[in-house]
Amino acid sequence: MPPPGAGQPGEGTIETKSEARRESAVEARAATLVHHPGAGEGDWSGERMADALRGAGIEPTLVEMGGADWEAAVDATKDLVIVAGGDGTIAAVTARIVTRKVSLGILPTGSGNNIARSLGILAPLEEIIPLLRNARHSPLRVGHATGTFGEHFFLESIGLGAIAHSVKELQDEKLDGDEKLIRGRDSLISAIMVQEPLDAALTVDGAPVEGRFLIVEAMNLSMIGPNLRLVPDTSHAGPNLSLALLLADDRERMVEWLSAGGQGVAPLRHLQGRRIAFEGAPQPLRLGDKSIDWDGRPVEIALDDHRIDVLRPGDHR
Repeated sequence: MPPPGAGQPGEGTIETKSEARRESAVEARAATLVHHPGAGEGDWSGERMADALRGAGIEPTLVEMGGADWEAAVDATKDLVIVAGGDGTIAAVTARIVTRKVSLGILPTGSGNNIARSLGILAPLEEIIPLLRNARHSPLRVGHATGTFGEHFFLESIGLGAIAHSVKELQDEKLDGDEKLIRGRDSLISAIMVQEPLDAALTVDGAPVEGRFLIVEAMNLSMIGPNLRLVPDTSHAGPNLSLALLLADDRERMVEWLSAGGQGVAPLRHLQGRRIAFEGAPQPLRLGDKSIDWDGRPVEIALDDHRIDVLRPGDHR
């Protein structure tokens, strides 16, 4: 006679196997996949990305950047947003999730991919996607700017001078891939050559910054624009912004650096601080991948407590 509670022969074995199967089955992680259909990456359509994510244990809801429903879809996301696009798409999505506990996954399909490069997330999609489900999570600080333009969250930088003028010139052009990068560097060279020293007063953590500057960029990441490393690698979870400054006396050195391909770190002066402010004459102001007509009234830029949780599927730098 079997001992009390043992049941019929074999029942315990069957139950154990059933429990093992249930425990080994991992529930797919729900996500919103925001796909920029105009970004590169060969034959990787949004549908193909979604299928690959399902095979990697993620159940995506696919929306197209610029479509009627992408903002509502991101706003309704509870756990994870995956962005398939370039820096502009990542920045737009980040601005909508930065005040919420939503994680960000990146599938870099843009031209510059500065954000992905700075984070070490730059590899073929067939290598990145299988690693997303179990990728380590890493905090990424988000910059915050206020002015008469309102409130603006940013990942890359905000600035005045030649880069802002170049972005304004190019922001309505429809370019992709290498053509966009080459055009961006050529436009910046032209802008630097004609840029007059800025009529603007700068402070870092309340201390005045004196000089005749052609470029002023408050930077959260090390790379901006057409793959240009304006500051050494930054600590993406650290407390400080970097202020990159091109002195008028270094105009020719900067042009030579760009003409030679922009390898290494640019010949700029670098400062660091938690709060950067400027005001001055009306001129273009760069907010990420767009330039606006700034009225010259005070702009306050800070690293406060804004961070997003980024999936880091290996370090591909």
